[in-house]
Amino acid sequence: MSIFLALVLTASTWSQEIFIEAEDANLEGVTVATSRTGYSGTGYVTGFDEPGDSLRFSFELTAGVYEVVLGAAQDGRFAQYALNIDGVERAGTLVGSGGSFREVVFLEYRFSEGPHTLAFNGTMDVDYLRLTPVSYEGPTAPALQLVDPDASTATQALMDFLLDQYGRTILAGQQSLDEVQYVHQITGREPAIGSFDLIDYSPSRVACGLNPRGAEQWMNWAETDGIVNLMWHWNAPTDLIDDNCNISDNAPGQEWWSGFYTRATTFNFAEALADPNSERYQLLLRDMDAIAIQLQKFEDANIPVLWRPLHEAAGGWFWWGAQGADPFVALWRLLYDRLVNVHGIHNLIWVYTHEPNANEWYPGDAYVDITTRDVYANDPSAIMKSDWDVLQELYGDRKLVALSESGTLPDPSVITDFGIWWSWFSIW
Repeated sequence: MSIFLALVLTASTWSQEIFIEAEDANLEGVTVATSRTGYSGTGYVTGFDEPGDSLRFSFELTAGVYEVVLGAAQDGRFAQYALNIDGVERAGTLVGSGGSFREVVFLEYRFSEGPHTLAFNGTMDVDYLRLTPVSYEGPTAPALQLVDPDASTATQALMDFLLDQYGRTILAGQQSLDEVQYVHQITGREPAIGSFDLIDYSPSRVACGLNPRGAEQWMNWAETDGIVNLMWHWNAPTDLIDDNCNISDNAPGQEWWSGFYTRATTFNFAEALADPNSERYQLLLRDMDAIAIQLQKFEDANIPVLWRPLHEAAGGWFWWGAQGADPFVALWRLLYDRLVNVHGIHNLIWVYTHEPNANEWYPGDAYVDITTRDVYANDPSAIMKSDWDVLQELYGDRKLVALSESGTLPDPSVITDFGIWWSWFSIW
């Protein structure tokens, strides 16, 4: 077998570049030909006519990310292909090469240490397989000052800790105290970050009979166990479709407790912001003041907070994103002014959640300390590299980047090979 091995120094480990001629691989239902020109070795493989036809390469690798390249040629404008790597199939379409052999980069793939197989089937001819190790550098921590110039010493210390860890470790987080405790029960370890929701402190929920007590429990946990991340599913201040706390008269999804969803309220906060003398503007302030009371408890206890309000706005499914980017930015800045300048709350690290293709929704560097994404991937093995790359491109030179919500547990040993170093992730 004609295999070329080259040692490449990558991230302080030796990785192999592997080159295998197609005619030296395992052929099933296909043949070696020489009629085309420009191939390497003694020929190329052709005749992928049946679904079971395949070209199977076997090789051993050191662990790492590799670029998967095939030397290939095709006559048609488009060619279909399927790659099967250790039982995982990737399929797609390629634009024609005009009948000449060329190198086609199919994907970057993380291989574990040891033996592997790669099988190919497609409407093209294959000359060789080349696997080249790819190295990614981790992010550089930005020279970041907190947006609140009067941030407490404890808050600045937390930010300094996050900056120091960035690109070296990824902090684990979990949503809700019950789930934090469940993780501890199962694993014997607790997440570094507990993510909790001030939802039930919304005055329109309290008016329907709720009597929340979560803040004290979260404070008790934070004093001995970890870092607090607070969000707020803000039940609309008024104009709930279920305005009598009576679910029997309304369609599912429009109950009073769903009042943070656009579908469950007719509250137009853009109109409220346009008239500071209006009743609805004053209701916005009332709700902010109610949340300020809870945040003040954390400051009084000298507990800094990763504060993530008004999340996922550009998605439009929450009422604070229902009127567009400009009103949202105005609402964010009003909330910042109300909490920091009016109430004098200085234990908050302001965390903004970016949505795809929504750059105009960003409140501005003067109002945001950390940028994040909420990603719920269908593929449980997804590494979310595109989400990471977008945030790095938009904010990476100025802000830390984190994965604020995910249903997929990222494997640090995998994602860091791709240069993905979330400041933290939080599972929900």
